[in-house]
Amino acid sequence: MAKAPTASSTSQASSRADAKDDLIVYTHSTVIYWWPVWLYGYFCAAYTASFGKLVEVGGHKPVAIHPDAWLGLSFLILFCFVFWATHVKARGVWSLVAVLVTVLVAIGVQWSFGWSALFAQLGFLLIYMNLAFYLCLSTFFLVVWVMSFFMISRFTYWKFTHGQVTAHRFGGLAHSLDTLGMGVKKLPDDLFLHWLLGLGAGDLELNMGGEKFLIENVLNVRGRARQAQSIIRRVKT
Repeated sequence: MAKAPTASSTSQASSRADAKDDLIVYTHSTVIYWWPVWLYGYFCAAYTASFGKLVEVGGHKPVAIHPDAWLGLSFLILFCFVFWATHVKARGVWSLVAVLVTVLVAIGVQWSFGWSALFAQLGFLLIYMNLAFYLCLSTFFLVVWVMSFFMISRFTYWKFTHGQVTAHRFGGLAHSLDTLGMGVKKLPDDLFLHWLLGLGAGDLELNMGGEKFLIENVLNVRGRARQAQSIIRRVKT
């Protein structure tokens, strides 16, 4: 004969169901957007090792350098682009304007005299980097990226539970908020930063009685926003 569920078992089942509905949103540093630098740096290292030449510089041991300057220049351009994108945010329509201006300038230079001719005429664009440079710099960025993404970010997050949102910071609990009357929205994207480098990352904003809290650099930000809004709506109803 089946036993009727007791109050304790019903309470435990309800707690497990609520736990499954909890949402943890990790906030990351801008280091997560630097993956193209170390990835392309390793490509440059492999390309230099395969097709480079040994060159003696200053009477020291010969070093491997690729004879074409485009490799070093392309790495420098990528480095500067990522640095600019992670430090200068242009949200919404302004990011679209920035994309269009960049594309128009690139097309204009190509139609006017060509990028190859520009590189040939400007001697300061002849940039050469050896194999050790690519390996050392890329390894440094990779180590920092892995530590930030898989370790430090695990201690900095916001937890959405039934009726409450708790902010956790590296080193301990920061503060806790009641979700009653709270609003969650995704902020407009920066096309360069969030779409191109972040692959769908973005920022969330919590609005609590006029007080705003920013959750930056959230991966899969659209999905996280929908989940957070769903949790808050269940509390309101």
